Amino acid sequence: MTTMKWDYFIRDKKNFGVLFATFIISLGSVVLFRNFLEWNEMRHGYDIYDPILNWIGPFNFSSFIVAVTIPMVFWGIILCFRNPISTLYLLCAAIIIVILRISTIYLLPFNPPSSIIPLSDPIINNLFYCGQVNQRDLFFSGHTANLILLGFLIENKTIRKIFFTIGAIVGTLLILQHVHYSYDVIAAPIFAFYTSKLSKHLTHKMVN
Repeated sequence: MTTMKWDYFIRDKKNFGVLFATFIISLGSVVLFRNFLEWNEMRHGYDIYDPILNWIGPFNFSSFIVAVTIPMVFWGIILCFRNPISTLYLLCAAIIIVILRISTIYLLPFNPPSSIIPLSDPIINNLFYCGQVNQRDLFFSGHTANLILLGFLIENKTIRKIFFTIGAIVGTLLILQHVHYSYDVIAAPIFAFYTSKLSKHLTHKMVN
């Protein structure tokens, strides 16, 4: 099914309707997430102990993290958009990951590490953070989860390994910069894995 061509797919009214509805919902989820994160920054949280952060760092890797993450994410999106089924995988996964992050951040309102060096990511800050640098969107790491998730959604094994490797590197640097607790980064691939599984399951249920 993953090799289905765009021209064949969009000729089916049901499939086209599913794709259009999923796209609109995914856009809505982005707006919802942006508003939630703005509200979340004003909440009072609680501190947690992380022996790894107490042991090493912080070091500023912002420029490298941004320079690596943004091109990789755009590359992954382009690869997924090459056929309609993988596009639906991506759109469903985007909705699911937003729901999961809102849920976990709401239920686990951690304070940022006291030694944090805030991540300066102009695209993310303007797209999701209303032009500000957010520090409380902690559990689980979005940068790490998104890269790993794209790896799970891409079929090419070599490219998949590249995304997994970059995701691991970015996650490690986020810990070393004290942007995230180590728990945030360790949990991210788990959420990414189950998000990919659920998005594929839903896609196969929705299309012909």
